[in-house]
Amino acid sequence: MKTIDALVDSTTARDTAFVDALAATELHDRSPAAFASAAHATTSPTYSFLPTQRVLWALGQAGFVPVGAAQTRTSGERRYAARHVIRLRRRYETVQLTDSIPEIVFINGHDGRTATQFRLGLFRVVCTNGLIVSIGAMPVWRFPHRSDVLDGVVAAVLAQSELFAQVGTHVERMERTRLEEPQRVAFAEQALELRFPESRRGGMQPSQLLAVRRPEDVGTDLWRTYNVIQENVLKGGLTRRSASNRPTQTRRITAIREDVRLNTALWDMATALAATPSAKAAKDILADAQSKTGKALHKASPYTEAFGEGGSKVYRARFVGFDSRDAAASACKALKKHEFDCLLLPSQG
Repeated sequence: MKTIDALVDSTTARDTAFVDALAATELHDRSPAAFASAAHATTSPTYSFLPTQRVLWALGQAGFVPVGAAQTRTSGERRYAARHVIRLRRRYETVQLTDSIPEIVFINGHDGRTATQFRLGLFRVVCTNGLIVSIGAMPVWRFPHRSDVLDGVVAAVLAQSELFAQVGTHVERMERTRLEEPQRVAFAEQALELRFPESRRGGMQPSQLLAVRRPEDVGTDLWRTYNVIQENVLKGGLTRRSASNRPTQTRRITAIREDVRLNTALWDMATALAATPSAKAAKDILADAQSKTGKALHKASPYTEAFGEGGSKVYRARFVGFDSRDAAASACKALKKHEFDCLLLPSQG
């Protein structure tokens, strides 16, 4: 394994990717567990303590700086062992996106319940949304607390940062993909089901998740639709009725585990709606899906849809002709097992 010294970033002067990194005092206020000096007393003798502060120092030597932090709410000494999340950016970023900055999402804990993990993320400047790329779209590195893995951690983060350009490709496809209103409503419907199952919906409608909060988000392209839905799901403030039928408002998501669950699922839904740059690419996806899922798609018909004009024309891959919604849902489940993005859409015929 390469040593830390060999992994130090040697970038030259480029445009800075952030305004201010978190100072140590601010980082401590937001996440005391990042400064823990030992694991919680309840961990087993085989547990290997990986100090977050040590990881951040090593990543700092490799060119990454912390720009955001949070942790689960706990009291007393347990707050120094709680699950916590740190968002990092490269000191000098070379991947240029329209309105977002690529990040590394670092999750750790010292109570024996949380493996150290790193995910790809995006920070959307226009609305301060923190988006997380799903496991299906990009690799997630997990390190169980069994040995000293610091060198492996730094190598994994550097490898993930090399994928920033691929995340940018996903974003560009979303920006080029225009959605019809039934598709936008279907996206919002499934996002609402993800956040509030039918029994807990309290009269909420998909249209509430499509309500824009700023002029910059007005539009029907997939990227803006996705961000509007994501913000409404995670930031709360939407009207619903409680179990006693009293008007109330949805709460902001603060739990790290739930934030990750919702964020990654919404990313999957969005990428399932994104288009491909050519008809051949769309047909190849459909052929590959049919060959891997077998019976789940044997009654379905592959279908490619083109939209846009000239150099901006893109193509969407679909399967149509299912006997029922249940059959379509079953096929979608089978596709996801084989790592294909899938989203149910209403019939247009």
